[in-house]
Amino acid sequence: QEGSKPVDKFDFGLYHDIDHTIHDWIENKLRTPRIYDRGKESDPLDLLRMPNFHYTEEEIEAWEAERQAEKEAREAEREAFKTALDEEDTETIKDHLDGMLERMQDHLDNLEEKLEELESQQDSVTE
Repeated sequence: QEGSKPVDKFDFGLYHDIDHTIHDWIENKLRTPRIYDRGKESDPLDLLRMPNFHYTEEEIEAWEAERQAEKEAREAEREAFKTALDEEDTETIKDHLDGMLERMQDHLDNLEEKLEELESQQDSVTE
């Protein structure tokens, strides 16, 4: 499973010459963040807001490889957890839940760092 948002909920804008998959949507968004606004008449506040980080093709490919590795690891972990549940292996279940909590905390820490960076950038722009 790619994520919780179905592909039909992704706004591909007026682009019909790319595959309508989550992977392709994200890849194009990384390459050209405002790609899906092109050709639309929208209020400026309704336009997509992701800044252009000018990712190189190598960075996008690295993201794709990392994403695929994470997906495979999640699938393997999910299968191991199902097996542990079936076998009532409480130690493995506990380890799995501890790992989930640790990853969630890491994710939260990363989000907090990014928020601080954005606030700092915003402060420097308003000065």
